[in-house]
Amino acid sequence: MKAVAYYRKSTKQHQKHSIENQRRNVRKFCVDNDIELLKEWSDVESGRCDDRLGLETAIHYAIEHKTPIIVWDVSRLGRNAGSTISHLESQDYKFIIAEHGMTCSPMMLQIQAVFAAHEARTISKRIKIGLAAAKERGVQLGNPDMDAMREKSAEACRAKGNLTVERYGKLINIYRNMNLSYRQIAEIMNTSGVKTPRGKAWSHPRVFTIYKKWLELGVG
Repeated sequence: MKAVAYYRKSTKQHQKHSIENQRRNVRKFCVDNDIELLKEWSDVESGRCDDRLGLETAIHYAIEHKTPIIVWDVSRLGRNAGSTISHLESQDYKFIIAEHGMTCSPMMLQIQAVFAAHEARTISKRIKIGLAAAKERGVQLGNPDMDAMREKSAEACRAKGNLTVERYGKLINIYRNMNLSYRQIAEIMNTSGVKTPRGKAWSHPRVFTIYKKWLELGVG
């Protein structure tokens, strides 16, 4: 049996969910179950973030090569784990949650995904309640101008993101008008020395994501 693996840790360091721990556990699981691990992807992102390059690439590869995706535990898929699993399994592909073994049924995966999302929401709610109680006691929490700073930072990020989409979207659109596939466009951009905003090589899922956002902006 062949499969690919996906790992994620949040932006805050948690040793339990470190990339290395997940990789070590998944690789051992593959050896124990006679699974050939073809490729591995990872993200260092919050579970709230749906735009994760590693996960996007893993899903595209799994769909194209008809292989399951192995994760150590269902929470590594993030807040929308249930919808992610449903999407792939509706196309007759599947996830394997190594922590629960090879025999975990699709229904159990869905249940685990729901509980993982519920647990994350519960923790968030408890933190908010605790902060509200502290505020009522007169404890000053953080910077009083934090909301304004966050909004300013968010606006700057959105503006920067839109500029990035406009810049690369125009180029990708030219190639799309030449009837080139996203994979071909990624190969051409890499060969031409065009780097992603983070200075890395292009993948066809990233080309697709940028082009989709460019179309949504309507800047063409």
